[in-house]
This record gives sequence, structure tokens and C-alpha cells, in this order.
Amino acid sequence: MAARLSPLHPRYRPETPAPKGLPTQSWLLHAIGIITTAAGGWWLWQRYLRYVATMPPRASSDDGIWFGWVAAGLMTFLTLYGVRRGILVPARWLPTLYRLPLGSLQGWLWLHVYLSLLCALAIGCHIGWRVKGGLFYWMLIASIIVAFVSGFWGVVAYTLLRDGLTRFEGQPLYVTALWKHYRWLSEVLAQLREGKSFAESVDAVEAKWRETDGLAQTAAWLYELAYLLAKLRRTPEGFVRDMERWAWAMMQSEDNERQRERWKSTAVQALAMLLENAPEGQEKLLAKLRQRLGWEIALQIAMRGWIVLHTIAALIAFLLTVAHIVTAFYW
Repeated sequence: MAARLSPLHPRYRPETPAPKGLPTQSWLLHAIGIITTAAGGWWLWQRYLRYVATMPPRASSDDGIWFGWVAAGLMTFLTLYGVRRGILVPARWLPTLYRLPLGSLQGWLWLHVYLSLLCALAIGCHIGWRVKGGLFYWMLIASIIVAFVSGFWGVVAYTLLRDGLTRFEGQPLYVTALWKHYRWLSEVLAQLREGKSFAESVDAVEAKWRETDGLAQTAAWLYELAYLLAKLRRTPEGFVRDMERWAWAMMQSEDNERQRERWKSTAVQALAMLLENAPEGQEKLLAKLRQRLGWEIALQIAMRGWIVLHTIAALIAFLLTVAHIVTAFYW
């Protein structure tokens, strides 16, 4: 579902330069998060210092158990980000999940990041900053370290590469949707090389894929093309907003073929004017856009590998933590 909605989502604002640094527009929320995390970390650390001043740190002591429950509670809450993002949710529940007023994914992401720092501190205080035990405990700590390090790398990557990743609520567009855009761009480029105009090329590609992709894909692709042009600073101010309006009108008028064609013609003519006036020519410009889209697809595949590693490590750590609690108290 995300792949169908994200190209035209209201949060999709490609003509606005992506902010550098942390991927959110609210520095106040980041300041609150940093201050709260620092205060919570300082409080945990002061309690740990008072604890180790009276006795050697042991996970089975009263204070050690308290730190363990804090870490377990934070770890449980951290898994909710996977639920909010839809990773740990059955596909049939996603439409209901997206309609719930649960806050933005960016907000959940940074709450996840800040709480993970407190969780790591609580785990260190729980074990006294050294690992004791057999293979089970080494597996538990190793999965936690992999989850933490991979999560840190992912946050850094999304921060530095945000300009090439962001589409939907600060999250990347699915690779399947990008592949469709890449295929359409390649076929329109092939039609142009046969001597057809841009409008004729779009009509030919739409007719070819109409049965499998649906009419909505034409609107999504035209909008994606405007996005890519904006990334190269080839669009006038307000162009992408206009394209968004025309694309939405196309989607909403699918039952009225005449009205849909009118909106489609408006969008295609506007894009054709930009392409035809390109200094390098429209074919070379479209080839350049295709190259950029191919780079984004490769980047998305690499980032998907990261999220798979992070999710698996975090899930293993959570399950081993549950097993650790059961064996420690009830075995």
C-alpha cells in the first residue's frame, strides 16, 4: 500500500531543498529529546555509582535487577517503532494502522534513537559493564551490540543521505515503486528515440502497461519525473506543487476519461516544455534522470539490507531477553 500512496502523499515536497543534518524540521523536539536523554542518563548513572559504592555490581542484586527491568521495559518500547513503521505488522492490518493518529514516523524514529541510548546505559549498569556466563549470555550481548551498531549506522546514513532517500514521512519510497518509475522512464526514452514526441511516448507507454500498472501509475510517474527534475533544479518555483495537484486530479477523475485526459494533457505539456528547453536536449536529460533513479534504487537496496540486519538482531535480542527473564525468575 505504501508503494501506491507515497508518490503523492501530502508530505512529499520534493521542490523544497531537504534540510541538512537531522531529518526533521523541529529542532525544538530534538533539543527536548537530547536534554531528556541526558537527564535520564545522568540519573541512571548516579544511581549506578551509589550502587557500586556499597557492593560489587551483580546482575542478581536488588539494584542489578532494577536496572535489568528498566532495560527490559525500554527494549519492549523500542520494538513499537517496528510496529508503527509496519515492519512487524501483518499486511492486512496496515491500512488500519496508517489511519490511526499515532504521530509521524520521524517522531517515532528519533524517540527510538534516544530511548535506545538509555537502554544501552541500563543494560551496562545491569551487567556491571562486563559479561559473565556461558554461550547464551554472549549471544544475548552480541545481538544487542549488533542491533545497536547497525541502528547507529542507519541513523547516520539516513542523516547524510537524506536528500537521496526521503519520500514518505521521512522514509524511503519502496524499491518496487522506484523500479516501476525506472521502467517507465526507460520506455519513454526508447519511444523518444524512435522519433515520437514526449506526449506520444507517454501515451504509448501508458497503453502498454495500463492493464498491469493501472491508470494511477501514470500520475505517479509524472509526479516522480517532476521530483527528479526538481532535484536537478530544472523546475520553476511552484512547479512540483502544480504537478501534485494535476496528478491528484488525474487519480480522482479515473471514472471520467475525458476529464482525466484533460488533466493529463496539462501535466504532460508542462513537463514537455521543460524537457524540450533543456540545454542538453530532452533525451540526454531523461537519460540523466534515469541514471539518478538507478542510483537511488541501488541505495535503497543497500539500506534495505541494513534494516533487515537491524530488525533481525533486535528481534533476536528481544526474544533472548524474554528467555533470560524467564530462566532467571521462574526456572
